[in-house]
Amino acid sequence: MNEIKKRIDVMLDRNKLHHAFFFVGAGVPTHQEKLRTAFFMATKVFSKSSSESEDTIEQRIQKKYHPDFFHIDTSDQEIKIDQIQELIKWIYRGPVEGTQKFAFIEHAQRLNINASNALLKILEEPPSHATLILCSPSKDQILQTLRSRMFILQFSEASDAQDVFESPPSWFEDVERMVLQEKFDEKVVFETTQSMGETRSDLLYFFHWIQHHLKTKIASATNSHRFSLYCDLFEQTLSLEQQIYKRYGNVGIQLDRFFIEWGLRVH
Repeated sequence: MNEIKKRIDVMLDRNKLHHAFFFVGAGVPTHQEKLRTAFFMATKVFSKSSSESEDTIEQRIQKKYHPDFFHIDTSDQEIKIDQIQELIKWIYRGPVEGTQKFAFIEHAQRLNINASNALLKILEEPPSHATLILCSPSKDQILQTLRSRMFILQFSEASDAQDVFESPPSWFEDVERMVLQEKFDEKVVFETTQSMGETRSDLLYFFHWIQHHLKTKIASATNSHRFSLYCDLFEQTLSLEQQIYKRYGNVGIQLDRFFIEWGLRVH
């Protein structure tokens, strides 16, 4: 059991579980660990008032069969107020099977301003039977007024990254050259992205590398155009990363668009 789960276990043992948690950390392995931790927390709580095994409870949560677990995992670029209003109606109703409910927002950085303000009302006056969990790659990607009302858990980004970085895929040299030069020939892009989409593990290598590269570019940007460009590209990599995790859509086509758009905007 990792340190974060140990901390949660202590809270549960002492009946001191916070009403809202903010899970922070970037990268696919980190995101997967945040998912596992959210499911772990809810499973532990639900098991206290259930005759089902923890394995059965967790499977129901993951498959969205549990009536007391509300999961927003949209692949849209924006979480809108109607989704939060639906959550609000759900959360103020009493639990169906036990004594507690959990609401889990997987990509809280996508909350628009209206959705954020609506969510703030729950955090200010949470029902006693509810726990909220929000996830984001970094603290600064949601409103400070939301952050200040949650218990923040920082997930390490390093634990799984080293394994990913040990052996570059065969196509990586071509991608690295294009990205560093910021020159994206359509023919080369198409040929490269076809190879990139062959295995999921190789794609994870790319996303770890490109996100680190874009963070560096954001930090060193000398004008607002470049800063905005690299921030937008970083957000796109997070979205593409999630599509791979869910095996959603044609990743090769999405990568084509990503590189071509980069080339059009940089010049």
